[in-house]
Amino acid sequence: MTAAVFAFASVVAVSLVSLVGVVTIALDEARVRRLATLFISFAVGALLGDAVHNFIDGVVIGASYLVSPTLGVSTTMAVLLHEIPQEFGDFGILIHSGLSVRKALRVNLGSASVAILGTALSLLAASIAQEAVTSTLVPLTAGGFVYLAAADLIPELQHDRSLRALIVQTILISSGIAVMGFITFIE
Repeated sequence: MTAAVFAFASVVAVSLVSLVGVVTIALDEARVRRLATLFISFAVGALLGDAVHNFIDGVVIGASYLVSPTLGVSTTMAVLLHEIPQEFGDFGILIHSGLSVRKALRVNLGSASVAILGTALSLLAASIAQEAVTSTLVPLTAGGFVYLAAADLIPELQHDRSLRALIVQTILISSGIAVMGFITFIE
């Protein structure tokens, strides 16, 4: 029962990241539209994958909590950290396509909330066949994160090729690895 509570709490937190676009409310509309233009190419890809991707995130979070609470927290952190730029991009394209800020937030939250369904499905499947679910989903999760980092996120870093950007990106990538390594170490 504890795994289910933690899994659902985590997936709700990940879904709430979709509201990150609310920080743009403090900006004037012209600036929001300029920022939105920057996120369009990334957001197009994200929107094409917006509900399926979130569903899979939910499945992954649910399955990881079945293995251990520490793996569940690690997975949740990894999902949260990759959701932030995705949700900014999704929000940007919704605004750029003409939606109001409120409607874009609702659409984004609705799409992100599909992760809750994914968590419910993975926990239900595990109640029937836990070993099969965890032994299949955990390796797929690890591979999915490697793919996401290598195929989706790293290419986005290529837009700014300045030395300053390289240094900042290297520090942040190293920090992300260190945080995840630390979580693994304390397990």
